[in-house]
Amino acid sequence: GSAGAMAAADPRAEIGGDDDAFLERHRRERLAQLAAASAPTPADRAPTFGALKYAHGQSFVAEVNRAPQSVPVLALLGRAGAPASQRAERALEALARAHPAVKCLAFDAQACSPGYPAALCPTLLAYRDDAPLAQLVGPGALGLGGEGDEDPEEDARRVREALRPALALDARGGA
Repeated sequence: GSAGAMAAADPRAEIGGDDDAFLERHRRERLAQLAAASAPTPADRAPTFGALKYAHGQSFVAEVNRAPQSVPVLALLGRAGAPASQRAERALEALARAHPAVKCLAFDAQACSPGYPAALCPTLLAYRDDAPLAQLVGPGALGLGGEGDEDPEEDARRVREALRPALALDARGGA
């Protein structure tokens, strides 16, 4: 009685006691399980950012031109204390939260390019794979030209619309 119950519970009993065949099958199944568990998923491969990063002018090339492959990069050139640049920063912060696959950076325009005219700030540059995709110069080009109520989420929507011809950013966070 109890020996028969024990034999039925023993997985080796399924294959007639052939230990080598059982161990080989078990080894193959376990290796397949381990390979599947360790295989990178698309979420593991795609870098995520989700925030506006303030960077130094001398790091522009490293941050923008050497970004991971296929990662869109938005580089805001602004002027410290300028209301239009501050508004653009708030919009880019909201855009970064909505699009974590997009690397969003803010630079002081003077530190990046000494002599960069204040009248051109804010300027938003869009890149992917070291290639420039868009250059939006001034608050109007970013969709931020109007005065009045400043809503970073609405401003982010306007910036996304201004970028749409060059960079496919959908409202759901895709890039």
